[in-house]
Amino acid sequence: MWVRLLPIPLLSFSLGCAAELPDDGETTGPCSTQTIRITSIKLPHSGGEAAQLGFDLDGDRVIDNQLGALNASLAAVYDAWDAEAWLTDRLAAREVQWLAMVERCEGARAWSARLAQGADADGDGRPEIVDDGVAARGDGAAAEGGIGLVPVGFFADGAGMAEDAAWEAAFSFTVSARAAAGGATTLTIGAAVELGDAALAPAAAFLTDELARGSFFAKTVDMNRDGVITVEELRSSPTVMTLLGADIDTDGDGVADRLSIGFSVTGERVVTE
Repeated sequence: MWVRLLPIPLLSFSLGCAAELPDDGETTGPCSTQTIRITSIKLPHSGGEAAQLGFDLDGDRVIDNQLGALNASLAAVYDAWDAEAWLTDRLAAREVQWLAMVERCEGARAWSARLAQGADADGDGRPEIVDDGVAARGDGAAAEGGIGLVPVGFFADGAGMAEDAAWEAAFSFTVSARAAAGGATTLTIGAAVELGDAALAPAAAFLTDELARGSFFAKTVDMNRDGVITVEELRSSPTVMTLLGADIDTDGDGVADRLSIGFSVTGERVVTE
């Protein structure tokens, strides 16, 4: 359940392919899908931005954005940490093909959005959809309850060290959309993710570099004092695990199992194949 209301209009669609939305009893006109190639990302750089870019993902009336807040903290402590810039560069260079599909029927309040992994193997500029998760749906400012595909390996890459996008199905996918300058589209996205070893590897490499620069925090993580911080050492550090502690219960068993993240992306319309 989300509680933040954003003063932004839903997108209108003049182009797209046929789409099917659930029958909500309304009489509607044609349905269309707008496919958006994500070209840049905005991550929180302060606690205020973390709250602004977050959603209430678990219905407790508290904005959830634990990883966004952690990104802001790392950027404040380490001058070299800039996951936003590195991921934006990868998106702009199309090294990462990240797609969003927003669907709406004319005359209906209901709309939906999917967040997908794409690929452009033939390099013709028309990506194909590799996996598109489960749509988030809504009838107001935000759509919710989906499963979105997210390259979590690049969210933990503060210095361009990641070799693996570590695509993951992010639960509690929630999204709002608005038109941006030049015909672009901006999406504000919230989701609950799990950080596997591939996602944590660039963070370990970053702290290894900071260890060589004399970082006191990095020294506390390098438990065997060999000058290299591993993923295993990250997971063994009580401080790190406090920072990366799960805050969202996605399976309803009363135990938090994933971490919240909130951010915004901007993209341009694209034709897929």
